[in-house]
Amino acid sequence: LMAGLHVSDTERLRRTASRSARYLVVAVGVPITLCCAAGGEIMRLLFGAAFADTGHLLAILSFTVLLSATGTVILNLLIAVHREAALFRVTLVFAVIGTILAWLGIRFYGATGAAIAVVATSSAAQLALATMPQTGEYARPALYAGFRAALAVCAGAAAGVALSDHPFVASAVALSVYALMLVVLGVANRDEWEFVRMLFAAARGGNRG
Repeated sequence: LMAGLHVSDTERLRRTASRSARYLVVAVGVPITLCCAAGGEIMRLLFGAAFADTGHLLAILSFTVLLSATGTVILNLLIAVHREAALFRVTLVFAVIGTILAWLGIRFYGATGAAIAVVATSSAAQLALATMPQTGEYARPALYAGFRAALAVCAGAAAGVALSDHPFVASAVALSVYALMLVVLGVANRDEWEFVRMLFAAARGGNRG
């Protein structure tokens, strides 16, 4: 779709990429808030009681999912508009930077430092793509589109962390805060709900056909 729109309708291409980034961030917000609210409990259920103390690592690394949401859109968008060379250079540079930061993080802060280094490197790479002349005109709209949804994710995650000693209560509160912030920040508005409804209606019509 993106490759076709690049040829026929550049403005629609940007709108499609922006909407995709926003919806992906909204979707991944749910598991991120749960990981921040009940990371220890999730790790205990998955791997046993010995891993319960690593919940904070799961909470930190869950934000790589948010970055993957915007990153997936930016990656495919830049390939569609033939900016592969610039994308490769940024990927290569930040692979080296990430390795160095991870080594320093492990040296001084152990696994927590490594987790922070991963999130920081991914964030910096996307910001670099948004500011570079070759890629900025495409990467910026996608990042900006997901910004308000990302703020809602951060608000829900913060509420979860604040109550993380009570994982089930924290999960309920975190998800409630997340949903409320989506509405307050205008991410989940009437136009968006109507668009989603049209998509589902079109999908049902296609399946019947």
